[in-house]
Amino acid sequence: MDWRIVTTKVGIGTSRALSTQRAGTEAATSALAPLDGSADLLLVFASTGYDQRELVAAIASQAPEATLVGCSGEGVITRDACNEDSHVVGVMALQSNTIRAEACLVPGFADDSAEAGRALVRWVEQMGNGEARLLILLPDGLVGNCTDLLRELDDNLDIPVVGGTSADGMILTKTHQYHGTRVVSEHVAALLLCGDVEPVIAVSHGCTPLGLPRTIDRVEDGWVREIDGQSAWEVFKEYLDGDPEDLNADGVVHLCVGEPLPSALAADYHPHVINTPLKLDADRGSLFFPGGRLRAGQRVQLMRRDADEIEASAHACAERVRATRPDEDACLMLQFDCAGRGQIMFGSMARERTVTPVQSVFPESVPWLGFHTFGEIAPIGDRTYYHNYTVALCALFEGRT
Repeated sequence: MDWRIVTTKVGIGTSRALSTQRAGTEAATSALAPLDGSADLLLVFASTGYDQRELVAAIASQAPEATLVGCSGEGVITRDACNEDSHVVGVMALQSNTIRAEACLVPGFADDSAEAGRALVRWVEQMGNGEARLLILLPDGLVGNCTDLLRELDDNLDIPVVGGTSADGMILTKTHQYHGTRVVSEHVAALLLCGDVEPVIAVSHGCTPLGLPRTIDRVEDGWVREIDGQSAWEVFKEYLDGDPEDLNADGVVHLCVGEPLPSALAADYHPHVINTPLKLDADRGSLFFPGGRLRAGQRVQLMRRDADEIEASAHACAERVRATRPDEDACLMLQFDCAGRGQIMFGSMARERTVTPVQSVFPESVPWLGFHTFGEIAPIGDRTYYHNYTVALCALFEGRT
């Protein structure tokens, strides 16, 4: 007879209080309530309207024995809300006899992302002790080369990697990573889950091709200078009405660049991985793409986000996760969703168009926490990719005994 012993408890707490101290205390105590006030892990996502250090300290004080890890986000996603206000915090508390959580902060991500990846490999090998099952990454979303970081992990580790890059309220100034009561920037926050747990990960976007393939001519530190002999900004404006002056203009926020996938991987995903510009250098006509995937000489495809396709592909993504273990409920769900897929795209209907279609696939009893990122991290086939304009879902199931 095959049966499952449930040994993991999860609680979710949120707050929209304007007082930093009150918000941290409210969110933490709500998350801890189903666990009788004690937890092994606190996972925290928060907007940048709060004093970040005061917020994290307030949360940590409610469960000093717990491992705390997290980051700032453009918004917080839970079962009953998709909130992108300036003041919102979400906390997931986990207590388990069979899942072990380890966390760390890795410095140097901005200066040498590959070395940060190698440091992460050494840490996972030391802390995993042969029981590592999932690595959740929360790197700074405004600096560093996520592609270099992920390459080191793929080449040296044999566990799945998922996550999202930290964000701010689309100010594009400074993001934050948390560990314990420490709050830093330009780091990678990492959470390693070990023991009796099985992750199931899926990712989708919802973008469609525009025009013919293009060639990137020049890239400098993430800034795409020229495409097909023109400034990158002029190429983008070919697909827009009028003469927009910034990336926030109507229409511009729907454009992105698709990097062709190898045919073997595209068959199970989509022909393209999406890359999105975060900044514009109007004087030089250059666009900044975080993540480090775009390079000179690369053939790419301009893409446009399609609202209906976003909704449909997000629902299909959730269905793929559910289908892996249809007779069991996950002990928790994590959602890493692009900041460009929320209110920027759907306004007041963001939750109904991008979150509800995903959550409707799973029972309401499954605990849920996520945040709006500046970039998503998820595998396609046997490689881990940095994505934009996507949703990455991660379901955690307790193992069978």
